[in-house]
Amino acid sequence: MYYKVKSKTETFEEFDFLFKRIKKVNNIALALAKKLGFSKIATSRNLAGGINAFYSVKKPDGYRQVGKDYQCLYFPKVAHNKELLKKIEDLPIIKKSELNKIIDFKETFTGKHFISSFGIAKRNNHFLLDIDKECDFTVNKDMTEILESEYNELFTILTNS
Repeated sequence: MYYKVKSKTETFEEFDFLFKRIKKVNNIALALAKKLGFSKIATSRNLAGGINAFYSVKKPDGYRQVGKDYQCLYFPKVAHNKELLKKIEDLPIIKKSELNKIIDFKETFTGKHFISSFGIAKRNNHFLLDIDKECDFTVNKDMTEILESEYNELFTILTNS
């Protein structure tokens, strides 16, 4: 199911406020990574913020591999980096529940799949939502259901403008 949320509406403002917070906490995490000599990070457990791994083509000293070899992801070893681990632990995070709360989205099992949130993209003066039809959520009064073709068109047009 696809929805658009136009600007100057209550739902738009809630999403927009959250997106600004997301940018801020991600920048804080990236600043720590850059200070340590890394240009990329992985943050898989939360919606934003925090650091679950650092990206490096070569394994850094004092770090252990996390994930697969081809992912090039590393995390500090506990014994060598207690001070760094504390800095990582203290980074601000935003949980998926904060996004879900805006439309009262409920985490859902659909067959063998667990869906913890929904797809969202900000394009100019719209938010575009992609929500699995099996999921339970509230359609806010300022959300307009659209066809997949319109979603794809808006996504593409607004991405390129």
